[in-house]
Amino acid sequence: KEADFRRSLTALHLLLKIRRQISVNEACAEFKCNGIKGEVRHTLEVYKREFWANLPADKREAADFGRPVFVLAALFLAAKRHPLLVK
Repeated sequence: KEADFRRSLTALHLLLKIRRQISVNEACAEFKCNGIKGEVRHTLEVYKREFWANLPADKREAADFGRPVFVLAALFLAAKRHPLLVK
């Protein structure tokens, strides 16, 4: 069952001390792009709104926007729109 899998995965993360969430601030600091934090937040909020609006009502409760993939995808998209020159 999916519920058993999620419980086991959560237990494994706790055992290995793996952090499951990452904030926009942490992601931007890690990739040294603090200048686009606002754009990353905006991209993430727009995605959440659009995704939520198109999700069937019975699936909305299970939507988990706390997964790191959403923050990192927003960071990637914002970085593509604002390329930085490295000298």
